[in-house]
Amino acid sequence: LEYTLTIPPEDYFGIVEAVGWIIISIWWKCPRDKVECDNKADLTIAGWVIFGILMASHLLRDLVNGSKMIVLCAEHGYSLPSRLRFFLGGLFLNTVTAFTLFSSTIYNKAIATSY
Repeated sequence: LEYTLTIPPEDYFGIVEAVGWIIISIWWKCPRDKVECDNKADLTIAGWVIFGILMASHLLRDLVNGSKMIVLCAEHGYSLPSRLRFFLGGLFLNTVTAFTLFSSTIYNKAIATSY
């Protein structure tokens, strides 16, 4: 069995290029007895919908709470150190949530290849 290394599709490649990573995935299986190669990427719309539902149910609470903390830092009823903690805590929580979504999407894309 021989495998051809390919670069991710254009919509995915823009994200990877912006971060400066080079990711090569094995998506094609090229048997010696066939002229054509088989695409082994197991990505379907149903899989991405389920992934989206799971990510939303898991991360939406953190995103909402982080946003509430950022909004809370704008209120004048708190001292300056408390407002700074609200802002930094909310910013950190939203950053971790975004990174979790980003890395989970890349991982989901990477494991959706059958051999």
